[in-house]
Amino acid sequence: MSKPESAAVDDADLEDLLDHKTDGTEETPLDLDHLTKGQLDVPRSRYSSPGLGSLVSAHCRYLCYMYPRCCGCVSVGTVALVMFFLIGLILDPKDTYGVIKNDYTNIQSEYDLSLGKIDHWCLKGDDMSCRCEDPLEPQSRMEFKTWVNAHNENKKSVEAYVDSEMVDVAFIGESIVEEMDGRWMGRTQGDDLKGIEKSFKRQFKRTKSGFEGVALGIAGDTSPNVLWRLLHGEMPADFNPRVWWVMLGMNDLGRMQCSEEVVVLGILRVVEEIRTRKPDAKIVINSMLPMADLRGGAFPTMVEYKDAIVQRNKKMRGFSKTTNPDLFARGPDGVAGTVGAAKPVEYKRPDSTTKALRYRRKKQYRNKNYPKMKKENEGGNTEKKPDDRRGRLHRLLENKRNLKKRRDEDEEEGETRGVGTSDKKELTKEQIAALGVFLKKIKKDPVNPKLSLDKSVVRRRDPKRLFMAKNRLPLFKSIFAINSQLRRFADKHDGISFFDATKIFTERGENGKYILQSERISIRGHPTLVGFEMLEEAMAMKLKKMFEKEDLELKVEAVAAEEEEKEEDEAKEKEQKIEKKKIEESEEDDPDEKEEASGVEKKTDASKEDEKEKSEDKDSNSEKGEESKEEESKEEESKEEES
Repeated sequence: MSKPESAAVDDADLEDLLDHKTDGTEETPLDLDHLTKGQLDVPRSRYSSPGLGSLVSAHCRYLCYMYPRCCGCVSVGTVALVMFFLIGLILDPKDTYGVIKNDYTNIQSEYDLSLGKIDHWCLKGDDMSCRCEDPLEPQSRMEFKTWVNAHNENKKSVEAYVDSEMVDVAFIGESIVEEMDGRWMGRTQGDDLKGIEKSFKRQFKRTKSGFEGVALGIAGDTSPNVLWRLLHGEMPADFNPRVWWVMLGMNDLGRMQCSEEVVVLGILRVVEEIRTRKPDAKIVINSMLPMADLRGGAFPTMVEYKDAIVQRNKKMRGFSKTTNPDLFARGPDGVAGTVGAAKPVEYKRPDSTTKALRYRRKKQYRNKNYPKMKKENEGGNTEKKPDDRRGRLHRLLENKRNLKKRRDEDEEEGETRGVGTSDKKELTKEQIAALGVFLKKIKKDPVNPKLSLDKSVVRRRDPKRLFMAKNRLPLFKSIFAINSQLRRFADKHDGISFFDATKIFTERGENGKYILQSERISIRGHPTLVGFEMLEEAMAMKLKKMFEKEDLELKVEAVAAEEEEKEEDEAKEKEQKIEKKKIEESEEDDPDEKEEASGVEKKTDASKEDEKEKSEDKDSNSEKGEESKEEESKEEESKEEES
């Protein structure tokens, strides 16, 4: 019953309010018509709804209110992260790349090269983070059995052209040059490098193109290693190619991480050594090929040659975005850009050039008694043999056959045991695991990466990744600086030229940046089969221009050589006539000496006849020898094609 009473009381209060009575008097009703008739002057908010920042702050306050411990941990972590980023910006060192402070373009001899001017030895700007050797002193790798085998193979290739003027160009360098010969660390690698070897023979075998070339390279070699090889059997006095093609610097920079100055000094040291020992030869300095990543350890593994092969077989994602298909069909300057599109650059050496080179070689041996190359199989016998054209041609063919036979045996051995199986058995488990990591790494390489020349100062760690990952070094910046230094050096010296291969492996984008063409070269600077074909065709084109210009000079030299030989023959005849007169006078004085004089006279007549017969035999044998050489080489090529 209490509830109805309370309800009644409440109702009474409401009635009092509705009656608007206070102290017994009736209040007048409120006049609110002005609110509806007029316009309210009420300030409105600029935003109809709360912004994102206010919503986030509201949620954060709510979470901190509901979960205070979690909010405290997040706050501390955020502050620590900001402090770590700021400390990284302050303490992370910056390295300068692509700067060569000293000018080495005026070097005239090896004695002008000095280590005292080097600002820093290592690529990162210090002297301790690299594995650089003295670039001015020859260094061998005799502790590695594979390196010794490769060096011996190169010496055998040189022996095939010893005492001959038929070789046009000798390529000196590291892994790229060795791959041209179809080898890696002195051993053939089955079908993996067979296409590269065929591409080299297409351009640098006389029966196919007119050029005769030999590749002398060992994978992983630096400039001091190549210098040691040249001084120990790969540049003998009786091995005289017309051109020495130098391809160095890739391992000095990408493997040893030497500074730009050290790389330049090493290359120039090799060039000056060739100039000193071969003053009549031409030298071509090949530019360093573009790279976007370091190569690896100090000594290459047996599977690193697969770098370009894996790159070739990858799917070229985004290829059409950066490459013009019409340009890719032949490449820049009309050079082949697809597999098999390269054609041999035809060149025919004039007979006057061969005569001039032959006379130059004879004159060199006459003026300077250079010892000939020692042959180990003959027990070090260095006796000079008579200059028999026919015998030299036969020795040349025999050496080539022996070299080809050894290569064929190596290939058969590789096919029977399985390529790479014996090498992996010799390796430890850790090394095999490292090889697996390497193969996985190259499969993740970026396709057609951009190469920047803008940044010369780079932090060691990447701020975008909170300094947890190292920055990729701007190697192309350093390569560009080295190439520009070598180009200016070649321009200032006679007999030295520079060959720039950058345009073969890169293209310029819309913003002017270089774009590495992954179908032609890997990011570690190993050309693919397409890249080798384009590179070798461009090399042959440059050699053709050089030889056509030099042939005109040698033609004049050949005419002068013939006149000089005639003068020498006339001088010999005069001497013989003088001797005859002396003999006749002595006969008149002493009758006993008459018989001796007649014997001497008969000997001189016989020697004259022998010399004439020998000269005639030389000319006929040289023609027959060249014809037989061409026939035998054609037979060997037909056998190779049939096999």
